[in-house]
Amino acid sequence: MTEQIKDVFFYKGKALELTIGVGIDNRTLAEDIVPEYFNIDYKYSQHHNISSCWRGYVAGFTIRKKKFILDKYSTFRASYSDKINKIKPVSNSDKQGFTNYGTHIFNDLNIPSKGLSGKFLLTDTFADFSTRSKHNTYIMGVLGYKTLIEVVVENDTVTSVTDLSKLNKEIRDTCVVPKDGMVQLPETLPEGYPKWVLEKYGLIPKKEMATFRVGRPEYVGKMPQRIDLCVEPADDPQEIGFSCTTVKFSGDWV
Repeated sequence: MTEQIKDVFFYKGKALELTIGVGIDNRTLAEDIVPEYFNIDYKYSQHHNISSCWRGYVAGFTIRKKKFILDKYSTFRASYSDKINKIKPVSNSDKQGFTNYGTHIFNDLNIPSKGLSGKFLLTDTFADFSTRSKHNTYIMGVLGYKTLIEVVVENDTVTSVTDLSKLNKEIRDTCVVPKDGMVQLPETLPEGYPKWVLEKYGLIPKKEMATFRVGRPEYVGKMPQRIDLCVEPADDPQEIGFSCTTVKFSGDWV
């Protein structure tokens, strides 16, 4: 699968990449959070034959008054007469745009989330791996980021913002990085480093009941809205990292 363009999060003057984390209960969150929690019409997020952005949009978020705010939205599926929260789009030029994706960008939307609870990660670029083999960069996964910030949202309120960058570097500097295979973490993780981050990136095997959203209102045909996968650690750690043992279909069919 083509690597997807990530949403942007504006924090303390920096434009960081936003990674959708997990729910407060550590279950998987839907990646498509804008139509789900910000009431943006699905017509603006229909796929535009670009494999690097299956959602059809790129969003820009920020924090205001402890609220998780959708502030920018870029898409191919708008016209200059459209309005979102009474805001008309402008051309996504180099001067106006926060992303290269899309032809139309809505700025200053100031739309707070509705019904959102979860944990998110803000990241920038990978750390300097000049002292290590370049192939290790992606094996490191989340440990490779120079900036790593956790944002926790509970019932639409941002309850904590934690800079994990120093702890991330501490783990990165002490772990064992083989040429191939799983990263070998230190026996004890630094105090305050959330375990869910390593679980999400597959650095710690996890057994869970995860919920993945499938199906979109504009799709034609019968498809379940949700698929629940029971994920268990693989017997061989050199494998992908998990094996699927149970698939359950639930919810309405569209």
